[in-house]
Amino acid sequence: MKKVFATLIAVTACMQLAVAQGYKTTGGVRLGNSWGLTVTQRIATKWTLEGILQNDFVDYSYLHLLARRHHSLISRKFNVYYGGGLHTGIGFERRGIVGLDAIVGAEATLGRLNVSFDFKPQLMTGTGRTFYPNTAVSVRYVLVKARPMDDIKRKFDFGNKKKSGADDKGGIKWPKL
Repeated sequence: MKKVFATLIAVTACMQLAVAQGYKTTGGVRLGNSWGLTVTQRIATKWTLEGILQNDFVDYSYLHLLARRHHSLISRKFNVYYGGGLHTGIGFERRGIVGLDAIVGAEATLGRLNVSFDFKPQLMTGTGRTFYPNTAVSVRYVLVKARPMDDIKRKFDFGNKKKSGADDKGGIKWPKL
């Protein structure tokens, strides 16, 4: 019985630690086929927006805006994501580039460090190549941590609803006969 109780306490403590590892805003570098800067902002539960400023140092510079949907694997600090978005840029011939992006990847957040690996294929117009497969590792610093109670309050909406069956004075509301 003592082992079960100790295990229950350890699991609860780990879950609390995992919830505390979430983030609202991160910023850092993206290293891969192309190098760049990346910023992510949590916009809803399990949803983030990612902005990437990227340069391949040969032909093109891009600005990407991606929406990502996250799914926890072990805890909120380790998850996989997928999504898509748009990009625009400029080539070495000063021609405009526009296109669509897809993204699939995995990320881990440890303390204030967020590390992710992703595959981000791009479909482009205005260039000699229409498909560009891109893989990268992003290392980001957690600028704004998520507060675990934000999700709990949002999910259960504490304090914003009246209890059913109660009147304004806190008493029981009896049906009229």
